[in-house]
Amino acid sequence: MSSSLPSSFEDFLEHNLTNIDASNPTIPDSCYICHEELDATHQASQITGIPDCSHIFGRDCLVTWVSSNNANRNSCPMCRTTLYVQPLSRQDEVNRLDAALDTMPARWNTLEGRTPQQLHDAQRQGEEILQQHQEEFMQSTEEVLRMSEEVLRDIGELRRRLEGVTGRQVDERPQPHLQNDGEPE
Repeated sequence: MSSSLPSSFEDFLEHNLTNIDASNPTIPDSCYICHEELDATHQASQITGIPDCSHIFGRDCLVTWVSSNNANRNSCPMCRTTLYVQPLSRQDEVNRLDAALDTMPARWNTLEGRTPQQLHDAQRQGEEILQQHQEEFMQSTEEVLRMSEEVLRDIGELRRRLEGVTGRQVDERPQPHLQNDGEPE
């Protein structure tokens, strides 16, 4: 993965997405993601600064795509080019820390026959590594919480927009899927 890629979806949205005037004759007629017409109400945006990808989508659709929980969220919906570096999931981070802790007994076994100073240095180094992993985990956790808050804000904003368009309140509870006979599945 190239080190020149944006480091997060926020960085991508800020630096690699350019709005395009709806009257521009070079833009596609519709958004590849939602298939709705690109116009003044459905702002067209072009991916910029990413090698091999300059596709155009509805801005809101692309923002939703890259900030989703979709496994491919860090890739272009059209060509699958990587758009930004995707951080490790919380589970991946836990697995990485578990693997590091699993190697600790083997490291300690290699310390037999060392001087007290060498043992002290090795212990200090182990504590520093553990502290670093704990700090990285806390930063990742804080980032996940921040992103969750942003998603909840976005959901609230989308709900308000939908209510404004439909003129009725949007129920926050998920509706059951109905079978053809009108009965819940």
